[in-house]
Amino acid sequence: MKYLICYDISKPKRLYRIAKELNAMGYRVQKSFFTCELSKQEYDKVRDVLIKWMDQSEDKLAIYKVCDRCASGGYYLGCSISQFFTDNYWIL
Repeated sequence: MKYLICYDISKPKRLYRIAKELNAMGYRVQKSFFTCELSKQEYDKVRDVLIKWMDQSEDKLAIYKVCDRCASGGYYLGCSISQFFTDNYWIL
């Protein structure tokens, strides 16, 4: 399944940890937006790690499922676009 994961993390140490985890699992679309292709097990692991590292009283995290139909209808414009063209879909 495809996911769009975005966050707003207030402390640099937590921000670095979360960005590092997401960099290992997907593609950075913008500074705090990542697209990831994850199995159910990978999704559960990433979600649990992100929840563990964030401070829910200060930080925000959103994870959206992106269906194949929705993903195929989007597009991305800008620098380094080649890294976002995976599985014949574009992410906006």
